[in-house]
Amino acid sequence: MTSVFADAGYWIALLNPTDALHERAVQVSSTLGHTRILTSEFVLTEVLNACARKGDLSRMTACVLIDKIRSTRTAKSFR
Repeated sequence: MTSVFADAGYWIALLNPTDALHERAVQVSSTLGHTRILTSEFVLTEVLNACARKGDLSRMTACVLIDKIRSTRTAKSFR
């Protein structure tokens, strides 16, 4: 199985429709198929920090995403 590393920029762009890279992140996501997406706790912390400045909706959206990432059966997180 192919693996890719997703940094905070990817997750933030995916969550934020007004981000300059949002469309590209959505496009890339749609082509990943069964690719394993790797990330780190540091990256997830960056995502939460970035979304904390955007208001309640962004915070909740980021929390839901991170819960999904952490609960995925194949989730791998680097510390």
